[in-house]
Amino acid sequence: MPSDSSRDKLIFKARVLEHAGQYEEMWDVINKMIAAKADLDQDERKLFAASLKGVVGPKRNAWQQLDSLQKDQAPKTAVSSQYAWQQLEGLQKDVKDEDNLKWTKKYQKKIEKELAALYESAQTVLKNTLLPAAKDNDSKVFFHKLQGDYYQYHAEITDAEEQKDKALEAYMAATDIADNLPPLHPTRLQLAFHFAVFFCDILNDPERGCKVASRAYHEATDLINMGGDNTPPRERRIIGKYLGLLRDISDATCNAGTGPGFNFRQRHGSPYGRYGSPMGGSPRMGGGSPGRCGPVAVHCCPGPGHHPPGPPGPPGPPGYGSSYGMAQPPPRMGQFGGPRGPPGPGGPGWF
Repeated sequence: MPSDSSRDKLIFKARVLEHAGQYEEMWDVINKMIAAKADLDQDERKLFAASLKGVVGPKRNAWQQLDSLQKDQAPKTAVSSQYAWQQLEGLQKDVKDEDNLKWTKKYQKKIEKELAALYESAQTVLKNTLLPAAKDNDSKVFFHKLQGDYYQYHAEITDAEEQKDKALEAYMAATDIADNLPPLHPTRLQLAFHFAVFFCDILNDPERGCKVASRAYHEATDLINMGGDNTPPRERRIIGKYLGLLRDISDATCNAGTGPGFNFRQRHGSPYGRYGSPMGGSPRMGGGSPGRCGPVAVHCCPGPGHHPPGPPGPPGPPGYGSSYGMAQPPPRMGQFGGPRGPPGPGGPGWF
C-alpha cells in the first residue's frame, strides 16, 4: 500500500489540476488515490465529486446545446451580445438543412456515447469501491446521492426507464440513511434538493417534488427556530444556499399551479450552475410526518382552501440572517399545509 506521503502527493496534484481546470487528468489522479485507499474523508470526497463534475460537465453542456439547437429552443446558457444572438439565429436556420441536421445528430450521438461511458465508469467506482468502503452515514449518503445524480443525468440522454428507476432507488437509499443525520446537515439538504429536482424534471411529478422540498425545508428551519442549531459557522453559508433552493422549489411547485410536464430548470433556470453539475432532508414517500404534511402528498403544499393559516413564527435566533447568508428569515408554512402564518418578531441581530 502506498505511504501517506505518496497519497498526500496525489491529493496535492488533484488540487493543482482542479485549480488549473485540467479535469481529465484530475480524474485519473483521483482514481489512483481511490485505488490506494477507498475510504475517503470529506475533503477527498469533494475532490472526487469535483473531478467527475469537471469531466462530465462540458460534455453534458455540449449535448444540451446541440439538443436545444435541433429543437429550435432558447440556448441553455446565456447569450452575451447581439452579435452572438444573430449568429445563433443563423445557426438555427442552417441546422434545418437535411445534411447539416444529419451531421449535427451524428455528432450529438458521439457525445452521448462519451457521456454514457463516463456515467458507467463513475457508477462502477461508486458501487464497487466507494460505497463498500464508506463507514459513516455522511459518506454513504454522499455516494448514494452521487449515484442518483448521475443516473438522473444518464436518463436525460436516453429514453430507457432503467436509468430513472436506478436513480429513484439510489435517492431512496440515500434518504433512508440521511434520517440519521441532523436536519441541518449540508449533505442531507443537498440530497433533498436533488431528489426534489429529480421528481420535477425527470419524473414530471411536481407534487412529490414539493413534498420532498417542503419537508426538508421545514425540518431544518424548525430546528433553527427552536434554537437547536449547532452548525459550525463555515457550513452556514452552504446551508443557507440550500434552504433558499428548497424554498424556491416548494414555492414554484406548490404555489404556481403546476401540472404534468412542469420542469424546474426550464422555468427557473438550471439550479446547478454552468454545467448542470451535482452539488444531500429526509423526505419519505410514505405518509407525512405527524402535524406537518398529513398522509396525502398534495397537502404539504400551502394554498388557500386547504387549512387555516399557521400560527405566527417564533422569534428569530440571534444573528440568524447574517449567519446563513439570507437577507430575510425564511417564511414558515402553516401547519398541515395551510397558508403561512404571520412572521414572528425578529431576534437580536436579525439583519
